[in-house]
Amino acid sequence: MRRLTEDARSLLSAAASVARFRGAQECDTSDIQVAALLIALHPGVALYADEEASTSPQQLPLATDLRELLTSSTDELDFEELRRLAESS
Repeated sequence: MRRLTEDARSLLSAAASVARFRGAQECDTSDIQVAALLIALHPGVALYADEEASTSPQQLPLATDLRELLTSSTDELDFEELRRLAESS
């Protein structure tokens, strides 16, 4: 599993909130795209205050391409690499 920079961790956390907001069954690259945009427009914004009301699973899995990115090497994963993956999807 790759170590995440603080900004990559924040982006994945925001992406999970986006996924929960839409009631998704997994967090995918479209969630990263939306989260990156929201972070750029409103840094520090709370995206989804009531995660308990979401229809998403409590333990939200990552889509296959995100899981592969997280396990593909031991290098540190940063915000830009996540953003590039989302843009290429």
